[in-house]
Amino acid sequence: MPIQNSPYKAFATLLNSGGHKVSPAELHGLLLGRSCAGAGFDNEGWFADASMLLETEPQDNIRAALVGLQEMVKGELTGDDMTVVLLLPGDDEPLT
Repeated sequence: MPIQNSPYKAFATLLNSGGHKVSPAELHGLLLGRSCAGAGFDNEGWFADASMLLETEPQDNIRAALVGLQEMVKGELTGDDMTVVLLLPGDDEPLT
């Protein structure tokens, strides 16, 4: 059963409204990769890397979503139980 108001769909809608062709899954993968590679959780470094994928400087509302995504990943990677929830579309939707 599809989730109508999923975080993925909300983030995808936000990105699309800003004219960005990148998917939330791509941004999440970039963030997980850079975090696991030791880049840390500095907002400016994350914004710089995300800007390259977005192909432009993110607007304030997208920056806020990027901060939220980073906080989620930071909590998952530094938590005691090391649980990572992947930001993916529904089963019937493409990954890109």
